[in-house]
Amino acid sequence: MVRNQGKATSLAGRGVQVREADYSRPETLGVALAGVNRLLLVSSSELGQLAAQHSNVITAARTAGVSRWGRTLR
Repeated sequence: MVRNQGKATSLAGRGVQVREADYSRPETLGVALAGVNRLLLVSSSELGQLAAQHSNVITAARTAGVSRWGRTLR
């Protein structure tokens, strides 16, 4: 998931499935996570937003049925 697909063209070119979403906009997360089995959540660096953004992604991942996920901090 990326906020701007144009910045991820190199990943898409290597076969990575890129989907547009924003941790701060929960309405974008469900569509982006549909059909996903494994998720690696890379923390954002927005001050004061970390807990809310993580909660948004974790809630969306559970709702979408993501079976395996982990997290890493920047």
